[in-house]
Amino acid sequence: MKKEKVLKILLIIIILILITGFVVGGIIVYNKINEKDFGTKQLLTQEQAIEKAKEIAQKLGKDFGNVKGAMYSDYTSSGEIWGISTDTNLSIDIHADTGKLSSMFDTSIDDTKIPSTTNKQQAEKLLKQTYLDLGYKEGEYELKSAGKNMISDDTNIWNADFCKKYDGIYNSGECIRIGIIPEKNHLKTLVIFDYKFENNEVVIEKDKATEIAKNKEKERSKDKVLEKIETKLDIHRTENDTTRKVWSVDITYKNSMYTDRVTYFIDATTGEMVLESFYL
Repeated sequence: MKKEKVLKILLIIIILILITGFVVGGIIVYNKINEKDFGTKQLLTQEQAIEKAKEIAQKLGKDFGNVKGAMYSDYTSSGEIWGISTDTNLSIDIHADTGKLSSMFDTSIDDTKIPSTTNKQQAEKLLKQTYLDLGYKEGEYELKSAGKNMISDDTNIWNADFCKKYDGIYNSGECIRIGIIPEKNHLKTLVIFDYKFENNEVVIEKDKATEIAKNKEKERSKDKVLEKIETKLDIHRTENDTTRKVWSVDITYKNSMYTDRVTYFIDATTGEMVLESFYL
């Protein structure tokens, strides 16, 4: 009886592997896609993705080493992605349709073991130079923010976001995020945000957007005391994965126990409510 149960379990495992395409225990772990899907979607094969990752690593001056894993995912916020990991502590994500870099993480150097001797001014200078060294042009993206990663007291990573600007507004959906260990001149992280921006016309006026948000909020705020309302023009990714100009209406209520705030995002062209965020 026990033998039959073991055989049944093994049979189920084999069937699951065949259905899902996962191979566990080998060097490569990947999500299987049949040739028809590749042909229809024109996605990179596993071998092509690994070659692209090697090219990217070489351009970034990284030691690629040997592949530890290659996984395809079609449910990420960045779209369809091939994730490649190596035995040199590199993780490279590339877009499965274009072969372009989505992100790179290099953990070959433990930043917590490197004493921090760099101030913000020095770090910003190094980050700007790294941006140029990566092949980006002066003014193509603008420095939006820079600061030290505060994950823990001994973390020694400085990050910067270089973003595109439209009508004086930073678009967080079109940014280059760079992370370095200054003392080692080591590029630790590189993340590229490249969401399509529609650059829609601003038709709805600021006061109108504020009124739309206040009307939406009336029912929820019956017994609350308003502290302040702040409205600003912004660029934001909406729920249907488009990036558009919106009015960000931030409503804060008086509360001594916790932060009671809600932000409504109103489409600057149509006046439609595209997103809302609550902070408690």
